Amino acid sequence: MPRSAIFTIVVFCLSFLYHCSQSDSRGKLSEKEILALERYKGRLDTIKAKDTLRVISPDISEGGLPREGSPLSFEQDMSEYFAEELGVELLMIHPESYDSIIPWLVAGIGDIAAASLTETERRQERVDFTRPLNQARELLIGRKELADSIISIDDLHGREVVVRRSSTYYQTLQGIKDSIADLKITLAPHDMHTEEIVHRVATGKYPLTLCDSHLARNIFFYEETITALLELTDYRPIAWAVARECPDLLAGLNEFILEQKLTKHLPKTYTGDWEGILKRKVLRIATRNNAATYWIYRGKEVGFEYELCKAFAKKHKLRIEMQIAPDWEQLLQWVHDGKADIAAACITATAQRRKLVDFAEPHLFATEVVVSGLDSTGTPFVTDTADLHSATLYLRRSSSYYQSITQFQSQNKVDCKLEFVPEDMETEEILSKVAAGEFQATICDDYIARMEQMHTSDIEIAFPVSDTQHIAWAIRQSADTLQEQINTFFTETQYRPRDKMYNITYNKYFESRKRIAAARSLHRADKEGTISPYDRLMKRYAKRYDFDWRMVAAQTYQESKFNPNARSWAGAVGLMQIMPSTGRDLRVGDISKPGPSLHGGTKYMRQLLRRFEKGIPFQERYRFALASYNAGYGHVIDARRLAQSLGLNSDVWFDNVEQAMLKLAKPEYARKARYGYCRGSEPVMYVGNIQRLYNHYSQVVDGG
Repeated sequence: MPRSAIFTIVVFCLSFLYHCSQSDSRGKLSEKEILALERYKGRLDTIKAKDTLRVISPDISEGGLPREGSPLSFEQDMSEYFAEELGVELLMIHPESYDSIIPWLVAGIGDIAAASLTETERRQERVDFTRPLNQARELLIGRKELADSIISIDDLHGREVVVRRSSTYYQTLQGIKDSIADLKITLAPHDMHTEEIVHRVATGKYPLTLCDSHLARNIFFYEETITALLELTDYRPIAWAVARECPDLLAGLNEFILEQKLTKHLPKTYTGDWEGILKRKVLRIATRNNAATYWIYRGKEVGFEYELCKAFAKKHKLRIEMQIAPDWEQLLQWVHDGKADIAAACITATAQRRKLVDFAEPHLFATEVVVSGLDSTGTPFVTDTADLHSATLYLRRSSSYYQSITQFQSQNKVDCKLEFVPEDMETEEILSKVAAGEFQATICDDYIARMEQMHTSDIEIAFPVSDTQHIAWAIRQSADTLQEQINTFFTETQYRPRDKMYNITYNKYFESRKRIAAARSLHRADKEGTISPYDRLMKRYAKRYDFDWRMVAAQTYQESKFNPNARSWAGAVGLMQIMPSTGRDLRVGDISKPGPSLHGGTKYMRQLLRRFEKGIPFQERYRFALASYNAGYGHVIDARRLAQSLGLNSDVWFDNVEQAMLKLAKPEYARKARYGYCRGSEPVMYVGNIQRLYNHYSQVVDGG
C-alpha cells in the first residue's frame, strides 16, 4: 500500500466527543440485559419517583447521513429535551430488532417508544399514539429499469416483494394480495433495517420492497440505482407511542410535541428572519460533509461547525436540521434562496461573497498559505515567492484561495500556473493529493495546513498569500435580527473566540495534542512472557468473551499504552479509553479502574463482532469489529459495500475493505455512502497497528 495513501485526513479520528456523551453505541445493552431490567408502567408519577425516563428507540448508529435535514439524532435529542422538561434522567433502550419495540413497551420495559412508528389500527389496539411528528406514505421501491414495466398495482402480478413480517409494509402487501393472489411476499430477517433491505434491492439481491416516503428521500441520495415505482398508501401519521395505561404521560408528551411544533411541515423555501425561525423552532443549516465541518462518527453527528450550531440552537431552544449542499457554489445560494437559514462550513467572508449573502461576526481567523508537496529527495517544490514561477497550484475556482493568489500575483509581480479542481472537491482531498505527489502545491487556510501536518510529513507550509481572513456564518441579506443573535452568541457568550467553551471546541478539532499516539513501534513483551501488569485481567475477560487475550492486549496498548490513568481531552478514561456514560451503560463498574475498563472494552468488542455475518472468517470479523471500535460500525458497512462495488472482497479487511475505507474520505465516494465522509486512514492504521502488535505478542507470549 502506498504510504501516502493513508494520509488523507486533516483531523485525528476523535476517540469521542463531549456533546454526545449522553449516549453511545458502545454502551448498547444486550437483549438479555434489557429483558432483565425492572418492569413497570410509565405513568408520570412513577417516572418522577424512579427519576428515570426509559425510551425505547432504534440505535441511532443505525441511521445514515441526513442529506435532507432530518437529524440523525432526532429521537435522541427530543427524548433528552423531554427528560429535561420532566427533570429526570434519560435511559435509552435500543432493541436489536424492530419487532421488539411495541412488545417491550407493552411489557413495561420502557415508558416511550420513540421510533417514528406508522400509526395503524392494529397498533392502536396495543398502544396509544402521540400527536403526529411527521407524515409518510408507503412507496414500492425497485431498480430504475423497472419504471416502465410497473406503473400500476396490476403490474405486481407474479412479482416478489421483500419486507419484514412485523412491519406495516407486510400488512399493506397482504391487502394487495387479496386482489393479486400471485403476488409473492418474501420475509426479510426480523432484525434487518429497512435501509438494508432497500440496499439489497439496489444491488439486485432483492427484487422489490416497500419504504416510507420520508426514509426514501434520504436513501435516494446515495442509492442511485433505485426509485419509487408506486405510491401504495395515502399519507399516514408517524408518531411516538406509550402504553395504554399511561394517559398522563401521553398528555404530557402531546403538550411537549405541540410546544415543539414537530407536526408543522416546513416550506421548501423560507426567507423570513429570526421571528419566523423562533416560531418554527427549527434552524436550517447548510453545510458540507467534511472533517472540519460536519460528519458522522460512531453513529453521531460531529464537527467543529456542527458543535457551534448545536450550541447556538440550544441557547435559543431550537432544533437544527443539517442540509448538505452538493458543492461549494450552491452552499451560499441555498441561503440566498431561502432553502437554509445559515451556511456554516468554515466559509471565508469575502467581498465577492457579500454580493450574495451577509456574514455574521467572525468566529475563526486564518491566513491563507501556500502548501507544497515534496520531490523525490524530500525537498519542497515551493519554498519562497520565486518558486511560484515554475509551480502549479491546484484549487477550486470559487474558493477564496483563488482570489487571494490572483491578488498576490498582481501585487508581487509573480506568475504561476493555476489548475482548477472540481467544485465538490474538499480542501482535505486537495491536500491529500499534494501529500501523495499527485498535485504539486495548493493554497489553504493555515490552521488546516497545520492539522494536516499532524498526520503527514509529506507537505510543507511555504508562505502566506493573504492577510488575516475572517471565517463566519453566512445569512440572508434581509435577516438582520438573525445576524444580531449570532453576533451576540460569538461576542457575549463562552463561545466567543478564545473564551472557554469556544477553546474547548476549537482545540478538540484543530489543536489537540492529547491523543494516544499510534503504536508505530512494537511494545515488547519481557523475557518472562509478560505483556503488562494487567495480563491476568485481560486473560479473564478474553476468556469470558471468547477472545485471544493477546489480541485484547494489543488493542489495550493501542488505546492507552497500558496507562490506567490515561484520560483523553474528551473525557474518555482508563485502559480501553471508555467514556463515563458508556461505562454506565455497559454496567461493568468504575471504568477508571483497570478491571471494569478491560471488561467494558472487551464486552463491546463482542457486541460488535456479533454484528457481522457468521459466515465471514473469525479473524476478518474481528478486524471489522476493531475498525468499528475506532471509526464506527456504519462506516465499516459503507466500506464493505464500496469494496464490493469496486470488485474487492467485502469479507476481507487487508488490501480490500481497508482500501475502500480510505476512499470514503473522497467526496465522490462519500456522497454515495450511507454514512458519508469518513477519515479512513485512522481505522486503517488502528487495525494495522493492532494486528502487527498481536503478531509480535503471539510469537513471544503463550496464548493460554
